[in-house]
Amino acid sequence: MSQDVTYVDLRFGKVPLEKIQRQETNEEELTYENVQGARPEEEKAPSSLEPAKGPRRQTYYAAVALLAVSLFFFATTVGFVVGYWQVSRQLGEASQAHAANSSALAQRIRTQEESLAEAREMLREAEAGLKRAGEELRRAESNLTFLHQDQGRLEEKNREMETNLMHARSCQQIGCCPPQWKLFRWKCLWVSAEKRTWAESKTDCANNKSLLLVLRDPWSAEELQRSQVLMNSLHSTPFWIGLKGILRWVDDSLYSGPLELKRKKECVQVSQEGLKQESCGRKSLYICQKIAKSSPWS
Repeated sequence: MSQDVTYVDLRFGKVPLEKIQRQETNEEELTYENVQGARPEEEKAPSSLEPAKGPRRQTYYAAVALLAVSLFFFATTVGFVVGYWQVSRQLGEASQAHAANSSALAQRIRTQEESLAEAREMLREAEAGLKRAGEELRRAESNLTFLHQDQGRLEEKNREMETNLMHARSCQQIGCCPPQWKLFRWKCLWVSAEKRTWAESKTDCANNKSLLLVLRDPWSAEELQRSQVLMNSLHSTPFWIGLKGILRWVDDSLYSGPLELKRKKECVQVSQEGLKQESCGRKSLYICQKIAKSSPWS
């Protein structure tokens, strides 16, 4: 669609810019009038450039808005970076504080564990000491019991010795043992002249209403060795006595001496050399015993 342009020469002053823009907007045909003044070229230049100021303002506003947005984002980014740095620093400080607290706590735990280990060691030592003290106390009680038993045996031996001494004095007057029997600790002993086995010796003593010799106390053998019963016999001659198996005497009393049971040598002999074990089937002399009487034997 072509437009007709009419040029009109106007001899008036300058036409306001707002009026020209309104005319350009309302009318389909644009009319340019020649304005003659002192400087027509300078007056025409602004009229040709006026329509371009609208886009420049929009570009300026857009640039200002973009700059504002950029500044906003820059400020936001700077704020975020600063906040992140502060948070990171706080986290680092918190981490260091936590590490320090953890190290101090670990040190306290190690110290407490060492103290607990020392306490346990002291407790074990105390328990061991208490156990040793208990064992020593039991040994002391056992020794005290043995001492009491020894004291009882000594008192019994003293009473027996006093009784034997009194009987021995009376026996010197009335004779407490049968003929050919010898007095020993209020016992009448008879030494055989023939050799027999242990079982045969026991039977022969029973036939004479007596027993094979019983030396219940450990020191009795030593006393017998120094007595006239064995001093009048051969020095190295052994005699059967009433002990077999190192368990019981023939009167059912328990043996409490130092001998230990030996296989194939269960029977016991006595000589001036002491007690010894021998095979029960071997033949040897033997000693029988009777209880001494306070009245003469018929």
